[in-house]
Amino acid sequence: MQDIGCPPTASKGKLRFASVSFADIPSQSKLFLQYQSDPLSLRKYYPTAVASHTEIALRAGEVLKNYRTDRDALCDALAAQNKRFGAGPRVMENIELLRKDGTVAILTGQQAGLFTGPLYTVYKALSAIRMAECFRDRGIDAVAVFWAATEDHDFEEISKAFFLGRAGNEVEFDLSHAHEFAGLPVGKIPVPASFDRMFANQMAELPDSEWKDGVATMLGEWKSGRSIADSFCSQLQVLFKNYGLVVIDPLDPNIKKLSAPIYADAVAHSEEIVTALVERSKELEEEGYHAQVQVSADYFPLFY
Repeated sequence: MQDIGCPPTASKGKLRFASVSFADIPSQSKLFLQYQSDPLSLRKYYPTAVASHTEIALRAGEVLKNYRTDRDALCDALAAQNKRFGAGPRVMENIELLRKDGTVAILTGQQAGLFTGPLYTVYKALSAIRMAECFRDRGIDAVAVFWAATEDHDFEEISKAFFLGRAGNEVEFDLSHAHEFAGLPVGKIPVPASFDRMFANQMAELPDSEWKDGVATMLGEWKSGRSIADSFCSQLQVLFKNYGLVVIDPLDPNIKKLSAPIYADAVAHSEEIVTALVERSKELEEEGYHAQVQVSADYFPLFY
């Protein structure tokens, strides 16, 4: 990794910039570290691994040949969703481009977290946008799509955000909710009634700057009573609508209908899938890696 930040002087700020290799971080997976250093050495496990991102465009034809869906139904659902999220003209143009049989989607995604959650949510979106541009530069129609993982159930993991206050103190924003929402997908949980007042109070604790009002407006997509799914997806559109990022919320019943054949196929081939997973796990462990999926011979490839 290379430094891309400009470190402030001691008199101007408390932030310091440094690079840390994944290899220096404890408890990293051996397989992950190997992929970071030499992805081509793992083609046995990742047949489509490439030496450079520029090679990914060569796979567009293969993807188009092997994956089919009702593009009109998909794009109708995406258009309705993204209009609700406040998408700009470039997003709607990309949805129409996605209707074409020769268009590929550059897909990324992340859990729906408060104020986008971890910073890598933003990095993922930017990476998909940049990759779509690389494809188009090579004459391939491509659209960046962000899958909002609204069906995740780990509310505690996504319900808090922390900022640096005026005095260098920690300022916490929290989506605390009542027990009646326990067990629901996080996307269906409403932002609590107390959030608007807490938001105003906590924003007042942040340092004044030329960007503060803009940040407050962007984060203002999170409003009491609005679902976490709509808040998260709308904030992404505030950030990226000028770049044409298409956001998808899988909780949409129309999206679920399109994915039904995948689940039906998994059921029909469950024994074959589980056998392959067990064999691959054994093979990984024999070569000094760890099993990526913990399954037993009586496993079923779906969960409720």
